Amino acid sequence: MKQERAIRTRERILDAAAQEFAAQGYGRTTMQTVAERIRLTKGALYGHFTSKEQLAAELVRQAGQSWRQVTDASRRPGIPAASALRRLLAGLARRHHEEPRFQAVFRILAEQPDGPFAQPGFAQELLGGLTEEFRHAQQAGVVPRWTSAEGLARLSVGAMLLASHAGVGGPDAAGAVRDDVELLWDMVEALCRDREPPAA
Repeated sequence: MKQERAIRTRERILDAAAQEFAAQGYGRTTMQTVAERIRLTKGALYGHFTSKEQLAAELVRQAGQSWRQVTDASRRPGIPAASALRRLLAGLARRHHEEPRFQAVFRILAEQPDGPFAQPGFAQELLGGLTEEFRHAQQAGVVPRWTSAEGLARLSVGAMLLASHAGVGGPDAAGAVRDDVELLWDMVEALCRDREPPAA
């Protein structure tokens, strides 16, 4: 019973931290504001996490798990390259929409002083996975080879970083991300209709 209560408290703390990071940003979030959000004493909070850095690290770790679930679902055998890529982008946007913890991680990444991709971990794994999928799409003739696979991957991540860093909350943020992903896909399809690079 005691262990179950501790697990529930830990999950409440992570939910509160995600809400604080998403609403206030990483820099303005403190252990005090996390504790106050769920009416928990700081002593009880420190019994689970000793710093906001540790809270952020756990949220980033969980985001990595969510991302791997998205990639596993989109890479099933027999799925055409175009469908796999679209499912991957849609799955990423859906996670950002439906999972507050996942969305909070993009706000954390957006505020990193050296940029979101400077440190090894989730952000680099995300960028690498998307780049790989765009390259597969290029090999299958879905995306023109003259485009930059990494550039398209950065645009995909950038749509979520921008929405998160802007502090847009609720359905507006969800709609913005979905619209941006759809716009990105429209751009890819437009590129596919033009197999040669545009004139300089």
